[in-house]
This record gives sequence, structure tokens and C-alpha cells, in this order.
Amino acid sequence: MMKKWIILLSALIVIATSVVSYGVYHLMPERNRVQFNPFIHEQYSYVQINNAGIKDATSGTVEYTLPAWREDGTMQQTTFTGMKKLRSGAYIRLVSKDGYILSYNEVQPNELPATVSAKIAEDPKQ
Repeated sequence: MMKKWIILLSALIVIATSVVSYGVYHLMPERNRVQFNPFIHEQYSYVQINNAGIKDATSGTVEYTLPAWREDGTMQQTTFTGMKKLRSGAYIRLVSKDGYILSYNEVQPNELPATVSAKIAEDPKQ
């Protein structure tokens, strides 16, 4: 008799935990779900900062809209928010998941992939 109660209680705990986890996951904003999803892989793209592509945000941050180059040579307009105005001419590596920028950091020109370096050099808007 006691064994049945332990099995029943264990099953209820597992079911309750599953329901709560499922609910929390689906109540989360999509950006957070993407960030925590281990099946969506990070992608890297690179931009060169020019001050023509910035817009001051209201919270003291700076919003950049610039062409971002991936290692395969494809380009896409990307918008990301910086905590401060970045140095003009700096090369920035963006880390994204499913279109959401997770982080960025400055890299040196010799750290750029060869395809990205060539594409940035031939882009007349840079």
C-alpha cells in the first residue's frame, strides 16, 4: 500500500514539474526562449562601425543599423543596441541566435575571416 502512494506521489511531482516548466517556457518572451534553446546554434557576423548608421536611443544607449557579413560572404542589414557609442572604424563581431543579437565585442582586423575582410573592403558604404 505504501509503495503505491510513493509511486503515485512521484508521478504527480514529475507531471507537475513538467507542466510548470512548459508553462514558464511558453510565457517567456521569444527572445529569451531563443537564448536558452540549446538546439538553436549561435551565428557570428561582423560589422564595421561608421557613425552614419547610429541612432541615439532614449535610455542612453546607441542603436546601430549596419550591414553585417557572415563567414560565408552573405550580407544582411542588422540592428543592434550598444551600451555606448562605439569607435568609428572598429570591427565588431556580433553573436546572434535566430536573428536576435546576444552580444558583441570588438575584434582586430587580423581576426576577421578572410571572406569577411574582403567583403568589407569592397563595400563602398564602409
